[in-house]
Amino acid sequence: MEIERKWLINSMPDLNCFINKQVFLVTQTYTRNGIRLRIINHPPHGRPTKFYMTVKSDGLMVRNEWEVEIPEWVYKQLIKKEMSDQKSIQKVITKAPYDGLTIEFHRFLRQLGGLILIECEFPDEETARNFELPSWLREQCGGIIDVTDDTRYQNFNLFIVGRIPTTDINMSELDKYGRQEVKPYGKNKGPWPVNEDLITGKEQ
Repeated sequence: MEIERKWLINSMPDLNCFINKQVFLVTQTYTRNGIRLRIINHPPHGRPTKFYMTVKSDGLMVRNEWEVEIPEWVYKQLIKKEMSDQKSIQKVITKAPYDGLTIEFHRFLRQLGGLILIECEFPDEETARNFELPSWLREQCGGIIDVTDDTRYQNFNLFIVGRIPTTDINMSELDKYGRQEVKPYGKNKGPWPVNEDLITGKEQ
């Protein structure tokens, strides 16, 4: 079972105040029947690359979820036979512990560059509904909207549409999502972005 809330933010906050945070690069795509295939790359000289397959039920804040780590060859076989023609999603995720929970900052790259979401999973629905982001975080993010119940911000729909949602959003509050140009990937940089600020969370 996954119990999760999601927020849309205007800009990345200063993440240096979080201790024991984890940063990694995620590339994920979906098969034609909606199964998520994900690669997790840790920073150079970090933990080895991991491959996962995930199935989620329909729903918003509360959904059933099943996930398993798979070998690289299985991932490649599934991609080869099942992947749709849509472009994969790529994002830098920073996980930071907060008040017994883990807040995740998802900074999207490629076709969704400029989109930044906060996600947080909870042990039960009551905790999820009563949770509030810290006030200092709200101030630094330059505008926050709870998009938990907005299906446009589910990763599968972002994958299908391939662009940042713009309809029915308070653009003045979000300043057009603080959209930024993302630099291309270098040939000798491996899977990591050329701009290291995308990983550290610093603004360009």
